[in-house]
Amino acid sequence: MVKKWTSETKGGALKSMWDEIKAGLVRFWNTEVRGEMRAALRTIPLPIRIVVPVLLVLAAIGGVAGAVSGGGDNDEDGDTAQSVATRTPDEPSATRSPTRTQRATRPPTASPTVAPTLTPGPTALEPPLPSYQVIMKEDVSAFGSVRISVAATTGFPLTKDQARAVMDAIIKEVIDDSEVNAVVVFLYDWPELVNGGYTLAKATFAPDGDWGSAGEVETGDYSRHETVYEFTPKMDDPQAALADRPSQREAQMCGAWDEAAQEYSPWGELDDQAIAEIVAPSFGVSPEEVLDAVRKCVYWLIR
Repeated sequence: MVKKWTSETKGGALKSMWDEIKAGLVRFWNTEVRGEMRAALRTIPLPIRIVVPVLLVLAAIGGVAGAVSGGGDNDEDGDTAQSVATRTPDEPSATRSPTRTQRATRPPTASPTVAPTLTPGPTALEPPLPSYQVIMKEDVSAFGSVRISVAATTGFPLTKDQARAVMDAIIKEVIDDSEVNAVVVFLYDWPELVNGGYTLAKATFAPDGDWGSAGEVETGDYSRHETVYEFTPKMDDPQAALADRPSQREAQMCGAWDEAAQEYSPWGELDDQAIAEIVAPSFGVSPEEVLDAVRKCVYWLIR
């Protein structure tokens, strides 16, 4: 009797306690949790509260469909793996692209080779610079501008381009040696004719190519400098001019005649014949031959 009462009492007490716990949980859920969730949901805009559940449903449907299709793919992959495992190397698939297993067994491709660097073949060389000699270099500075005058000789015949190259080289030598405002170069073929006008060409290196503008720039400032070239008519056809060129001996007689004129007749006291008579014995020729040589040299200067 006691045992039965005790059991029944205990069972009733436990049931009563469980009922009270469930009732308490329901009340807590309804009052606390659901209340807080409702308050939190009120802060979310209505469109989002509608869209999010729809997206969740669609995602769930897509997951189910993916699982179904994935099972089919797995079956196909299984068949593929099995067929690859049983296929011999001499039986390539005609209808299916290579699988990962086939790619793994493919022989490696050769590494790309670097094309060799080609060395350019021989090209046409520029003609060598003609030899030249500076005969006279004078400082003709004036009004605070440094001006240098150079007389030089070179071989003949030569082209205008070769003459330019020679004069450019001389100008470079001058400006490398010291700072200047302007440089002028007179180019001759015979050194004995240097005292006269240039026989071949002239180059003026100056601001805007103008000798008179040398004082317009600072010494050593070549930002405005240009080189202007001038040539005697013979340079248009050097080969044809050779017929009128005086020989070296004739050029020497001309030089001696000029020196005698400066020494014995600085003011024109003696005529050309008298000067020729002074020079002729030195060369063992007649005064007339000296005068012929002088006339030939004068024509060559303007030729």
